Amino acid sequence: MAETLTFRAREVKDVIQVSLSDSVSAPAAPAQVARLNTPAERIRLERFGSSSIVLARCPAADQSQYEPLFSRATELLASYRSALHVASLVPAEIARMPKPDRGPGADRRRPDAK
Repeated sequence: MAETLTFRAREVKDVIQVSLSDSVSAPAAPAQVARLNTPAERIRLERFGSSSIVLARCPAADQSQYEPLFSRATELLASYRSALHVASLVPAEIARMPKPDRGPGADRRRPDAK
């Protein structure tokens, strides 16, 4: 599961938008993940007339000099989740979603299954 928070600039001078991303790779229910404050793993700057700049966490490299940026990005993601009440809103919305129709007999076991 991935989450991206994007800020777009109104008055474009150099930076058009900033994206902060995090992800969860371990299998977990979406409602459980919504309650977590997962750390930012990627910071992307879209620039006017230039290529993008991307900073991503790399466990194999020493990125201690970038930790203040990742920490601040993580704080911003946590503030966003708190302001939008993600921990309660997402599970409630998931509960309202209709269950997928698997068709007739989808829950029945095959006759040769033991």
